[in-house]
Amino acid sequence: MPKLCHAFENDFGMDRFSGVYYCIPGNHLLSSKKKRLLTKMTMQETVLYMRGPFPIGGISESAIRDAVLTAKEAPPARSVFLDLNQQVTERATALIELIQTDPEFATQQTLELLRQASLDEKWIPYIVYATEELRFQCQADQDLVWTRLLGIACEFRNRKEATFEKVVFSALHRVASLMPEDKVANLRPLLDNTGTVDTRLVGLQAIKTVFSVHPAKQICDPLLANRINELAIKFIDRDVLIPGQNSAIAETSILALACLKSDFVIPRLRQAAKLQLSWFSKILRKSLRQMSIQWDHSEATAKKWLDDLTSILE
Repeated sequence: MPKLCHAFENDFGMDRFSGVYYCIPGNHLLSSKKKRLLTKMTMQETVLYMRGPFPIGGISESAIRDAVLTAKEAPPARSVFLDLNQQVTERATALIELIQTDPEFATQQTLELLRQASLDEKWIPYIVYATEELRFQCQADQDLVWTRLLGIACEFRNRKEATFEKVVFSALHRVASLMPEDKVANLRPLLDNTGTVDTRLVGLQAIKTVFSVHPAKQICDPLLANRINELAIKFIDRDVLIPGQNSAIAETSILALACLKSDFVIPRLRQAAKLQLSWFSKILRKSLRQMSIQWDHSEATAKKWLDDLTSILE
């Protein structure tokens, strides 16, 4: 069962054991579109669910019956989506339904929306969610998706609304899964803390994800390596290195340098070792060993190099 779009988080929850979505207490009066969404996503055969028992605080049996009836009377999702007279939220909700019922059509329409030079801002959370759930087989389509999502992340990281923080992080996670290795330098602007949303950590994580299977095969972009090294120097310091985001930035900056096979990684590991913070050294050793396992099917020299890096901390 896929996750529910965050736009509806306040109205629905999910029983993690059964994978059944249910209405959170206080929201039993559902709008038609939400009833339709609930029905389409969970109740392929809600009738089985209606037999109970229901999750604690779950939706009542009468509300479920009402939802089923509403869904039967509602226009098909494809018709709602294609109706340009519908509000964006109605069309976007239909698109979320189509991800489950007609993924090929949903993929085509998501790509068409991404091709639009000017996209209504109300679409953004839904589009980001759709790209996470859909699969893009063609390289040209993948390039379109990651390029547009990166642009969305760079634009909306300067917004103050809390909603856009989730949008930015989700977009960047999807970018990392689609971005070719030779385009990784495009992530460098995210390593500057200039926006309302701090994207330094998620930017470093994205670099690590791009090289999750094997290290960089080409000489890394010097500007990218320099910026990662600056972050590492700043955060590998007793005055700022505390568990949480600061230690995560310090750790991931070292891992990113290792992924890029940058010459900066060895002095940064020695800098970390000199701190004699056993908890941090333990985290780094574990992460480097995990990376070594992921790279196990890569060339043997890369794996040995990681093992040598790990030994610096021992």
